[in-house]
Amino acid sequence: MSISDIASRIADAEPMRLSRDWLTEGTHVIRIEDLLTINTQAGKEIAILEATVIDSDSMTQGTPVKDMVSLSGEQAWRLDANMRYLKSMIGAALPEEYRSQVSADVIGRAFATDSDRSVLEGTLVKVRVISKISKNGKRYIEKNWIGLSKVEQDNYVDGGDNEEIPF
Repeated sequence: MSISDIASRIADAEPMRLSRDWLTEGTHVIRIEDLLTINTQAGKEIAILEATVIDSDSMTQGTPVKDMVSLSGEQAWRLDANMRYLKSMIGAALPEEYRSQVSADVIGRAFATDSDRSVLEGTLVKVRVISKISKNGKRYIEKNWIGLSKVEQDNYVDGGDNEEIPF
């Protein structure tokens, strides 16, 4: 095998993704880096949000974080809950004037594709992660996605010069 064969294989390989932590209990402001879908080895499609902690009461600033949601291969009630969760997540990351207009087109543009980046890339959003107990006595984590106003977002951005999402 020649170096040019190896170089071609390396160039064609999918790069490894950065290892990321799960959001811990607490309140966090995160900068979204990507929202994408992948198919797992088990044949499920999942949505993956990748972000960085900008401010937090329980995590270190700059920590790379992730969140994942199944889009297929689950019971119907779980998929319905996941769709509501994703709509809340995407809606909270949109500029204030678009939060009530979360259409299929907007959601489609929120996910990165082979040819387009996510329109949410670079946006800031607040996430409250709360530990709760179900009616069956089982512990679970609830995440509340909270949209920030333009003024709140500007407080986290040097010089208050962040770009608007193009809609």
